Amino acid sequence: MDSRTTPDREMSESGIRTRKVGLFLALAFGIAWVGAIVLYLAEIELGTPVGLVFVVVVVMWAPAFAAIGTQLRYGESIREGCGISLGRLRWVGLGV
Repeated sequence: MDSRTTPDREMSESGIRTRKVGLFLALAFGIAWVGAIVLYLAEIELGTPVGLVFVVVVVMWAPAFAAIGTQLRYGESIREGCGISLGRLRWVGLGV
């Protein structure tokens, strides 16, 4: 078989790196759920402003931490993989 027709084990037919996507999803949901469980076990009242801050920090930042962790695991550039280029840094700062 020609190397061009042999499917890569990590790449689907549509060109999606399935193992990398799977790792990102596992990390994102894992961080969010572990954080939510810790907040629940710590008996933090989520209806208060302090509880809301904890939820935002833990749950909403989970995908960002998962993206950074995935890029580090695969040894790839965090800036390129997460779409943070020099021209977009001002918008990233505004978003944060």
